[in-house]
Amino acid sequence: MLFFRFARPGRRPTAPRRSHGVRTPLALEELRARATPSALSVADASADSLMEGGQVRELDSGQSESQGPGPGPNQGSGDGGGRHHDDPGAVATTTQFTAIANASFIDLPASSFLTPVSAAGVTITASNDADGSFFNFPAGTADAPGGGDGFLNFNHDLFTNVSPLTLNFSAPVASFGVSFQQMPPSSEGGAFSSPDTLKVFDGANGTGNLLGTVTSSGFLPAGDPTGQHSFVAVLSGSANIRSAVLVGTGPSLGFAVDGYALSVTPQGAGADH
Repeated sequence: MLFFRFARPGRRPTAPRRSHGVRTPLALEELRARATPSALSVADASADSLMEGGQVRELDSGQSESQGPGPGPNQGSGDGGGRHHDDPGAVATTTQFTAIANASFIDLPASSFLTPVSAAGVTITASNDADGSFFNFPAGTADAPGGGDGFLNFNHDLFTNVSPLTLNFSAPVASFGVSFQQMPPSSEGGAFSSPDTLKVFDGANGTGNLLGTVTSSGFLPAGDPTGQHSFVAVLSGSANIRSAVLVGTGPSLGFAVDGYALSVTPQGAGADH
């Protein structure tokens, strides 16, 4: 059974506004205890890797710095997923978490409270809270990780300025990615089934130079009918990514996020390590 819950405008909710499916949602504590995909190694969560509403699980991509990013298909703009470059400032995109050298994955809990989260010494701060959350969806894979729970953002009658969402990094990173949850068109009128876009910038608050753009797959009819993960990331040959902007492409600009990935290691054969 799949679950949603939506926040009330103007305050952080203590209870869901409405739910879908079973009326009594599973406890967050039980959701946090769910195992992550066996193909991923789970690092011990440090004190700064905790988030209000749940533990942020930090996963290792398994890609070492010496290996460099592996091949991965490209979606959206950019010049190829995981492709090696001689230019340390070159940018590529990937749809595979394991293609990112020394990446950490932050598996977000089912919460509309977007409090700052940290990994690899970098804190990610959102421009605003989300307007809902989801949980009990299918878990992801090694290349598109996630526990099946996270936050929802879409503009509607009660929330009109939650999407796009801007994320700022306390220190520049060399790669940033997102595991989007692509939901079937039957869920919330298809608000979370269209492709989603990730843009990264070399300035704070989505300013400065646009370094790269990549778009998720959207819901695929041939995939899991209950929901699918679509991972996308932008990789740079230097640590110059200071902010990211997430937005959906559907009428409400809606998107659902299961987790973030980041690396401070410059990516590619010609990176300035």
